[in-house]
Amino acid sequence: MKGFLQKTWVPILFFVVQSHSTASTIREVVSPLVSICSKIFELNGQAVFCHEDLVHGRELIITDGSKSGGKLVKDIAQGSASSNPKDLLVHEGSLYFLAESEGNGLSLWVSDGTPDKTFPISSNLSDRDNYSLSLLGSSHGALFLQVGIELFIVSSALRIHRAEAGDLDLKNSVVLNDSLIVVDDLRQNLISIDASGNRKLVKNFPESIVRLHPNLFNNYLILERFKKIGDSSSIDRSGPAEIWISFGESSRTFESFTEISRPKLLGVINDRLIIADLDDVDLNRARGDVATYSYKSVADREYLGRLDIFPDEEPRYVGEKLIFKVSFDSINSARSTYVTDGTYAGTQVINLITESVVGFGKGRYLGWNAPSPTGFWSADYGTGEEQEVLNFNELTRASTSLFGTLSHAYLSNSQAIWSTQGLTSNTIKIDLEADLLPSDKEFRSAACAGTQGSLLFCQLFVEEDKDIPTYNLHPSSRVISTAGTQETTQAISYSYLKRVPDIAPIVELLLGD
Repeated sequence: MKGFLQKTWVPILFFVVQSHSTASTIREVVSPLVSICSKIFELNGQAVFCHEDLVHGRELIITDGSKSGGKLVKDIAQGSASSNPKDLLVHEGSLYFLAESEGNGLSLWVSDGTPDKTFPISSNLSDRDNYSLSLLGSSHGALFLQVGIELFIVSSALRIHRAEAGDLDLKNSVVLNDSLIVVDDLRQNLISIDASGNRKLVKNFPESIVRLHPNLFNNYLILERFKKIGDSSSIDRSGPAEIWISFGESSRTFESFTEISRPKLLGVINDRLIIADLDDVDLNRARGDVATYSYKSVADREYLGRLDIFPDEEPRYVGEKLIFKVSFDSINSARSTYVTDGTYAGTQVINLITESVVGFGKGRYLGWNAPSPTGFWSADYGTGEEQEVLNFNELTRASTSLFGTLSHAYLSNSQAIWSTQGLTSNTIKIDLEADLLPSDKEFRSAACAGTQGSLLFCQLFVEEDKDIPTYNLHPSSRVISTAGTQETTQAISYSYLKRVPDIAPIVELLLGD
């Protein structure tokens, strides 16, 4: 008898548990939030990202930044299945992303952050492993998206036109007058695609490489034309580039700014076009002292001065300023930066390295200080006046990330997160205490996103994550929100309902009366 019980006790107990498992209760579960998307996104003043739990699987969460303010956007794949949302992008108050669900397969979804207004607008995309989503641009009547190798044109009524775009370089495109202007590299053509998906030829540029500038100037398109080297895709730098303007029609596309013998387009800022003249520059050098001009229109230009710039490096936009590298200090391996608002009076040199600059607050920016190996400086947008913010060995350029909101700039490395409003007196260190991370875990790094308000949301990575592929996160990682002070910094959780088996009938059956 003893041997019989040893052989049959486990399956009998299993049967008993199964037969009584229908008795259950609904309990609220409070869970710390962990983002498993590659980024945190701002949506209508809130933060949205991916999260995974045993009840809903991998879905989207939205939070207002309060301690228990996390909510499920929608259970797209019902139950514990995962919709695996990816390629999130936000445009004019709407979130677009790819997700999977039963019946719809891989689909393009749109959401305003609420369950009722989260729905698919295109279903059953084929070849799902090769699909990715990116925003090309928008007009008053249409949104242009690249989905895999297809062009999706989304109308204001959320109707979609789909067009194959395998022959087009969709990354080299700009929206102009309700149409997408895109380069056909194979045929060296400039193509216009309207909101209904109809194509027309704008201009042919034989034996050329054409690059479109992403910003419009006086409501027309700016492009650079370079000569090719034979049949390759390499640019022939022995001859001058050409700058063209286009209104999206063949008869209104022409070369301009011909008074500059060797033009280099630097950017468009505050409705001004910035062009350097490389006529007297040896392009084999790292940089050159070049005459630079600002155009309010084709016929109205202002001389900005001779700027010692790096002609082959693209400038960056920070706030309402265009910034680009200037003189190189070989001793400290540091570069300072030109900053311009497009006017002579608003062009100056500051000691901030170009790759490490973030805009924040009311017209200020923060960046790595070129002469100092351990310092960050802040500067005023208008005057360039500088004030040292931080200068200690705990921060190094290689290990520090910069983030900005409307009120603060933030710096993070493997020790902590700092917030500043631009002065030493208002720079504070935010300690990551036990209520933010488990006490036995060490903070390693952060990925952050600011909102339209003053909140910054960060995914804190813990020490165990270092040997795990990026964003395949340890469950001890956390999402936090902060308004720039220790008191406003908190880990965010969200609650959901979970059906929990009631074990009382099982205990009663096993123990008897």
